[in-house]
Amino acid sequence: MFCPKCGAAIEDDAKFCPNCGASIEAQASQEAVAPAPQETVTPAPQPQTGFNPAGAQPQQGFNPNTVQPQQGFNPNAVQPQPGFNPNGAQPQPGFNPNGAQPQQGFNPNAAQPQQGFNPNAAQPQQGFNPNGAQPGFNPAGQPMQAAPKSNFDFKKLLKNKFFIGGLCAALAVIVLLIVLAVMPKKVDLNKYVTIKTEGYSGAGKATAKFDKKKFEADFDGKIKLTKRGKAYFTSEYGATYQALVNSSVSDPYVLMIEDYISGSLNKDSALTNGDTIKYKWDVDKTKIEKLFKVKVKCSTVEHKVSGLKKVKTKDIKKDLNIKFEGEDGEGYAYFDSDKEYGIYFSLSKSKNLKNGDEITVSLDKDKIPQFIEKFKFLPKETEFKVTVSGLTKYIAKLSDITDDMMTALQKQTQDEITADFSYSDGTLQNLTYAGCYLLTGKDSDYEDNYLYVVYSATMTPNDASIPAVTIYLPVRYTDVQTDGEKLVNLDSGYVSGYSSYDDGSHWYTSKGYFDGAEMYKEIVTEHVDDYNYEVSDGLTQFGA
Repeated sequence: MFCPKCGAAIEDDAKFCPNCGASIEAQASQEAVAPAPQETVTPAPQPQTGFNPAGAQPQQGFNPNTVQPQQGFNPNAVQPQPGFNPNGAQPQPGFNPNGAQPQQGFNPNAAQPQQGFNPNAAQPQQGFNPNGAQPGFNPAGQPMQAAPKSNFDFKKLLKNKFFIGGLCAALAVIVLLIVLAVMPKKVDLNKYVTIKTEGYSGAGKATAKFDKKKFEADFDGKIKLTKRGKAYFTSEYGATYQALVNSSVSDPYVLMIEDYISGSLNKDSALTNGDTIKYKWDVDKTKIEKLFKVKVKCSTVEHKVSGLKKVKTKDIKKDLNIKFEGEDGEGYAYFDSDKEYGIYFSLSKSKNLKNGDEITVSLDKDKIPQFIEKFKFLPKETEFKVTVSGLTKYIAKLSDITDDMMTALQKQTQDEITADFSYSDGTLQNLTYAGCYLLTGKDSDYEDNYLYVVYSATMTPNDASIPAVTIYLPVRYTDVQTDGEKLVNLDSGYVSGYSSYDDGSHWYTSKGYFDGAEMYKEIVTEHVDDYNYEVSDGLTQFGA
């Protein structure tokens, strides 16, 4: 169908003309109530315009003076011509009886159409338009009413809050898409780290994994280089960089950024249920963001250990039986266990030890699973410390002998004297500690010494005619050492010296010395070239 206002072709069910905006429904309503056209009577001898011999009403478009049929005329009346309206109420816009397309401005009485020509009246009727191009044509001579204005009001639309809200939302989405397209891609590394634990509680192991496959899938085609990044990789790697970019790898930049991502666990073994371990990143975020169009986010990942198998524990420190032997400064340590525990443990230091050193005893981490499998338990302490003790050292001065050591030494010395004089020809009374002599070698290559523990006593011969006499009994010990708690290597003690007693009337011999000065001479004076010496209080009266 055609627009009744401007004649433009429109859809049959259109409500508005897409060309002029006229309301089709409003126009049709006005046409339905328009007044019927008036009959025209002219006294001239010529037939009246629009004469119809078949009836009182003239046929619309009939012209007896021309060869050309009037608009809408069909002499055969079989099929109506395009645009023909038998009711004559409204001519079809642009009607052309000679063709399918209407001729603009057709006038049957003249070569050129006269503006406003109306074949049914001397004066053109208001609104007449013989060309059919302009809106408002009415062949019945009645003026056409103007089409109603469109109901579309743009200003009113701008005041509609829903419209404005929707428009703003659409603009916001567009701006957001633009911003997202140019802003750096956010990369949250924590999303790609998984921490797993396994094994026995107390001997659990942990592993951390960065999921490269998921990372590459998430950022495939989304990571780009900055200008600085392109310049850097071109400069540093040259052909290698170009080969990677030109390779068949789906996104080489994802692989490149992975080279800058790493991390590690602060503890990955000897774990117990309830422990908290941490995965710490080793990532230079500043450098990555300079080379790639990304914004890196990462933080320490904490993981609470759980799910490890439970195992019984047992204290086996004593069963390990760690021993220290040797001289102080040159000592050594070892396990003296008959339960094979020692082969699973290690010592942080086992040689050149001295008293007071602290060493660490630990169950080898790699051997924990085997230990549990063999013994069906786990040591209560898989790592502990012990202090070195018991290593011997030569007595270098009398002050190295503690009071407790001296007490034990005196008792042993008394036992030695008693044993030696059990077969003597006399008896000893008033056995009293007198003091000590200590001789140490001057040659630094030899740490030998001699310790003399001297007792005095009253000797009464079995022969009652011989008077009792005072005797000094030095017991000599060779290479005396201490382990820090006691004196050792004292099994070589014996009463030193052999002298005779002669008062002019009585003469006899015995172990020891009847003269203190003679004792000092033989023990000290005769050895000063090779030994340093020290004399304790109580013996200085014989020489110091």
